[in-house]
Amino acid sequence: MQRSFGEQLKTIRKQRGMVQKELGDATGVGQATIANYEKGIRFPGEDTLRKLTEVLDVSLDYLFGIPTGDRGSQSMAGFVLDESYSEEELISLLLNEPVDVVHNYIENHMEDGRTNADHVYRRILVPLLHTTGQLWETGRVSVAQEHIISDKVRQLIAIFGEVDRSTRLNEPVYTGTWLGFSAPGDGHDMAMLMLSRMMETRGWQTVFLGVGPPLPDLEQAVEEYLPDVVAASLTIPGHWNSLEIYIRSLLPRMKPGARMIIGGAGLAHFRNEVESMGILVADDLDQAALLAEQDPESR
Repeated sequence: MQRSFGEQLKTIRKQRGMVQKELGDATGVGQATIANYEKGIRFPGEDTLRKLTEVLDVSLDYLFGIPTGDRGSQSMAGFVLDESYSEEELISLLLNEPVDVVHNYIENHMEDGRTNADHVYRRILVPLLHTTGQLWETGRVSVAQEHIISDKVRQLIAIFGEVDRSTRLNEPVYTGTWLGFSAPGDGHDMAMLMLSRMMETRGWQTVFLGVGPPLPDLEQAVEEYLPDVVAASLTIPGHWNSLEIYIRSLLPRMKPGARMIIGGAGLAHFRNEVESMGILVADDLDQAALLAEQDPESR
């Protein structure tokens, strides 16, 4: 049985001979916060997770307690981009070169030579999309250019996901069914697409339905595929009301023991409401994957 994050953190901390206060001081969050992590009351953000892996000298996957063979050695700490990597150059390539040139650029700048879709998504593509959004907001890229970048990022998600999937076919991975979609009207489904591909490389059967599929179709998909996890993303707060209608309709249609996970920048003002409905909230891609793969009895 897979341990929860809190249980795994506690086990590793004790193996390192550290008390909660020592770990809290070393990571800058304090003893009480470490205690809450171990009890499952709170979950660390990306910066704190990175500090925990550094202080405890473990991979991110190992810290999550994910039993996936050799994948623990492929930690985020082991994924290094060489010094000549440039996000600015990558954006220029996306705008001016075929996607295979962009793909080669990314692979050629991985110091360890490994292709790992999860790492590429989190360390390269997610930051790239944030930068592109900022460039668009400040008028430094046009709508057309933003669409060009987005289209090629979609292709890269598929390319890295397929290569990664093919190299993991013989690894012991979790199997379940994952159904993901983005809030109606959002217009942004890239993060959910990446997350769905991440789950696929981890051995899940995935059903990705894009932005705001018609509610009757979504209801039918939940009843037909019987997903273990239904995941939704909300990028724009103004679309919460529409998403709420969707999730209230889906919850009673989900099979016993299935869970719903929601994340996205637009969720900040509605977090308490979402959690009061028994829905899990993910702050990033890593946490969404962790929540999906945890044993439900450990929550």
